[in-house]
Amino acid sequence: KNLPISIVSIFRTLYLHLLCNQYYLKASPIMRETYRKVVLTMNLTSLLSSINESELCFVFGKYDTATPPQLFLALYGKMPKHFHILNCGHNVAGEKPEELVAIISDFLNIQTKE
Repeated sequence: KNLPISIVSIFRTLYLHLLCNQYYLKASPIMRETYRKVVLTMNLTSLLSSINESELCFVFGKYDTATPPQLFLALYGKMPKHFHILNCGHNVAGEKPEELVAIISDFLNIQTKE
């Protein structure tokens, strides 16, 4: 069952103020507001079942505290076909650019062959 919205709101507020990750803390005011409006108030879990995973490539940082790969897998419920975890944090493009480009290039090559 889903938790009552009041309980969810309390947990989101606790996360935002007590457990917040470094990216939120360093963000500009507009990015913080966007984060609060989108990430903390929208529950998109129900949309996961509509994803055509063969058309998507998932890339996560192993040490990402903003969008941990384990949380995604728990919500998604299975291992996607194109799923990668790199040895970095949330900023995959900034921390592992060469690896990210290689993964995307391989994925696009697969897509053009199918």
